[in-house]
Amino acid sequence: MLDPQTYPALSAMMRHGLFRESEGWTEDADFLFGLNRLLDGIVALIARRAPQPGG
Repeated sequence: MLDPQTYPALSAMMRHGLFRESEGWTEDADFLFGLNRLLDGIVALIARRAPQPGG
């Protein structure tokens, strides 16, 4: 999922399982929550920049 050339430090942390040991980390649920917030922001940005009817 992560491009090691773009995100070398984060890629290395994920490869070594840094977050697996974190208390309360539930990989799927936490990842999906963050992804959904990111996608919500993109949708809002697109909606703001879209031409408005009658405008």
